[in-house]
Amino acid sequence: MIKRMLFWGRIRADKLEEYKESHRHVWPELEACYRANGITKVSCFLHSNDLLVYTEYDPDIYLKGGKERISQNPVAQRWDKWMLDFKQDGFQNVEFEEVYRMES
Repeated sequence: MIKRMLFWGRIRADKLEEYKESHRHVWPELEACYRANGITKVSCFLHSNDLLVYTEYDPDIYLKGGKERISQNPVAQRWDKWMLDFKQDGFQNVEFEEVYRMES
């Protein structure tokens, strides 16, 4: 069964356009790493400089080593390091609890 996560944080106002541009060209190797380790979907949403990241994952893969493999992958590490420059001071990944979902 696929699980979902939603995270919130803030992007630096002076970096919004560069942040958007970087996500128009997400590295295929990063997406491949995510897929191989259980992440099935990722969507990033901006409102002003508020960022919401919605992720779906297979818990049998992601929670059983996939999350750790992503954190140790050189491509994912390079992407995460690059994304640090976009984060507003005090940026925190705040995870939301899903309390309702309308099925299709």
